[in-house]
Amino acid sequence: MLVPERHRVLSRGQAPLIDPSKHPVRQLTVVLDGDVVNAQTPEAAYLRRLLAESGAALWRYADAGPPDDERTLTNPHGGERYAPGWIELQHSGLAYSALLASEAGVTLASAWPGLQDISVAVRALGGQGTDDEKLADVLAACGASAAHPDAFVTGRQRLLATSSTIARQARPYDVLDALSLVGLLLRSQDRYVVGTEGDHMFAIDEVNRGLFYFVAARGLTPAGWRWFSACVDSGDESLLLLAQSVLERVDRSLRLRDTLYQWLLLPQNNDSADEALAALDALMFTLHGAFDAAARVAHRVLGLRTRMRDVGWHRQDWQGQVDKAGHHTLIDPVRAGTPGAALLQVIRSLRNTVHGEAVRTVAVHGSSTAGGVDTQLALPAEDVDFILAAIDAVGSRQAWGIRDFMQTRLLIQVPPFVEQIARPAYALLDELLRRTPVELLIGGRDPSITEPPTSDETFGPSRTRRILWQLGL
Repeated sequence: MLVPERHRVLSRGQAPLIDPSKHPVRQLTVVLDGDVVNAQTPEAAYLRRLLAESGAALWRYADAGPPDDERTLTNPHGGERYAPGWIELQHSGLAYSALLASEAGVTLASAWPGLQDISVAVRALGGQGTDDEKLADVLAACGASAAHPDAFVTGRQRLLATSSTIARQARPYDVLDALSLVGLLLRSQDRYVVGTEGDHMFAIDEVNRGLFYFVAARGLTPAGWRWFSACVDSGDESLLLLAQSVLERVDRSLRLRDTLYQWLLLPQNNDSADEALAALDALMFTLHGAFDAAARVAHRVLGLRTRMRDVGWHRQDWQGQVDKAGHHTLIDPVRAGTPGAALLQVIRSLRNTVHGEAVRTVAVHGSSTAGGVDTQLALPAEDVDFILAAIDAVGSRQAWGIRDFMQTRLLIQVPPFVEQIARPAYALLDELLRRTPVELLIGGRDPSITEPPTSDETFGPSRTRRILWQLGL
């Protein structure tokens, strides 16, 4: 799962990872924890391969130090042995320092600025576990922070769960979070990497942008294979094009989501905030359009006679017609009072701001993000109660990124807000496609394609999974 708040991964005093033209400015710096260095899961193996492909500066850390069989060099100045690419801690009194070993030699660095009393850091970590286990986590964070990383990839759950200073210094990511970060940076450089898989070994392969996002769109809507195949088999070209529009809008929404996050990777100012807001506006329009087009396909499948302008999953008159046609299960996920209805209400409210006061961005200073400035959303006052009611129906306000009020306006952190919409929206759309009785188009028989391909090289499950990993979905 993506950790949206950590998408802006600028370390203190470092340049941004990309510039406004989306060109790389500097290397990504990543520290791999011992459990990730040795993990043989497909996700971890793919991450290591992508990091190598991206040209990231890689460091490794382990509680017990480098393995005994790790290649070592001799420091010509002190005579001690060291393992290139590894970070090791030294303890002297109350202070900890880190040795960062490279092919060129060893650099001594402060492990964590201001750390004088290790017990304070252990208590701040929280969570379950013994003091010794927590101490090991704190020391790992100290060692990682010495490299000023953009990400410390680890499976240490206490570090991943905390928002303390320890985490802000080390920037802990789990493997899937790190995959989404590396994937975003590669796509910002117009590199759409997929690769092949076998025995946890990956050969990197690249595809064009259109295929990358379309494979992802099909992967997020597996019911769409049967649904779209029936529309094709019907021989009705206008219906086929309408159904194709649904898939195309899912595809486009993924591109817009990427554009939004790429702008948020930059130091925040008026220009970056304006571009991010433009991407968010377009994302909400596009998601809403995908649902509208899917409703119109269902309308034609059922042969209903309502005017097309009155068709919509949220319209009770149309829902009533679907019920009368004997297909009430189609509407069940979006009936009033369901999480699906609340989710569509949020999307619709943001889309409908085109008719009135626009959503605006606010620069919030003193945050933990890069440069101390965070771009947040300020919703129009007239929409606050309506949107809050919908959010309360589907989850916690904190999970949605709602932090504070500015006078009568609601302030919302952008990435968690987007993720709380996008992920459930794709799942809801897929469920509605699954429930649409498209077999009625072709005399009740099964369409020519009834499920996602299992062996197809382009749309098969392995490639789809790797692409979705990179998208954080």
